[in-house]
Amino acid sequence: RFQAFGAGGRLGNRTLGALAPLASRALPVDKRRVNFSATAASAADIQARLRTALAERAAGRLLPAARIMDALLPQALGHASAWHVAALIARDMGQPAKASDAVARALALSPGHATLLQLDARLRLDRGLPAVEAFDRAVAAAPADPTARRGRAASLLAADGQIGEHTSELQSQFHLVCRLLLEKK
Repeated sequence: RFQAFGAGGRLGNRTLGALAPLASRALPVDKRRVNFSATAASAADIQARLRTALAERAAGRLLPAARIMDALLPQALGHASAWHVAALIARDMGQPAKASDAVARALALSPGHATLLQLDARLRLDRGLPAVEAFDRAVAAAPADPTARRGRAASLLAADGQIGEHTSELQSQFHLVCRLLLEKK
């Protein structure tokens, strides 16, 4: 149990079960790892503010998007989606350390989530850090995702600069995309 302000600003108790709807719709949350120490905002409020921050980001207004997330994060500590959006905005603003911290927090809440694993790997690659193993985890989480495979190929190239040795990785990705397209017909 934890204490939270309810409607009308009155202090009340809520159980973990009552908070289950607060979990992000976009990302599953491991409830054993959620930190409920901050005052929790309603799920609808969190989702609305995330949508607003993403709209600001899409419009190229990164500073307002970052301000929205800075205000939201203390109220959404247990929401992997909030940390994910914060990581995207920080990356776009050229703040790789802040982005890496945010994606690490999102992964702590939702380990194994393919999109988060891929963002973590991409951030490593962007910072010039070894990223092959990180992309291997992303590919394992979403084997049919061509973006993860392209990232893995790029990380292999960055690791040793030898394009000839890694063309088979790119070819296998191309064949996978073709097969997926044929299966949809």
